[in-house]
Amino acid sequence: KDLAIPTAQVIVRKGYRKQMDSYSAFDEADHKTPTGLAGYLKQRGIKRVFVTGHTGFKGAWLCAWLHKLGAHTIGYALPPESRSLFLQARIADRMQSRDGDVRDLDRLRTALRDAQPEIVFHMAAQSLVRPSYESPVETFATNVMGTAHLLEALRGVPSARAVVIVTSDKCYENDGRAEAFSETAAMG
Repeated sequence: KDLAIPTAQVIVRKGYRKQMDSYSAFDEADHKTPTGLAGYLKQRGIKRVFVTGHTGFKGAWLCAWLHKLGAHTIGYALPPESRSLFLQARIADRMQSRDGDVRDLDRLRTALRDAQPEIVFHMAAQSLVRPSYESPVETFATNVMGTAHLLEALRGVPSARAVVIVTSDKCYENDGRAEAFSETAAMG
């Protein structure tokens, strides 16, 4: 029973304030056994989590959730947009937030060495399709080289146990069918 994905769906439907007041990281059947990400963190005694792209919509949700799970979260991202969830929900009040760009390998390397995370979630990206066509070189630099920079920087961080690289459905070949993609779908 892994509650990680269903819980995230419930969080979005209920809204941030209600979620933060009522969310439990424990199995609803017995309220004692941590499941999903909560169980992974607890069973391994993991406390330090590094999140790139934490000022974006999904990154902000992840950081709110990690806080609720008791993780010490360090974020690394471009400054948030003025009307972002990150600012409106005051996510920075519950974590350490560093301004930075994944295209800057030296600064990213320093941030990771300073943080000494055990888990890294890489969510920093230029994720919008239209801007990717308008600025393909910048998009490549952020999405591809930013990921390469993160992996290179992590080579010098012995505390890192795992890295989760997040992408979107835009990485799959779009054959025009209006069906959801699966993880085994062709890349395109």
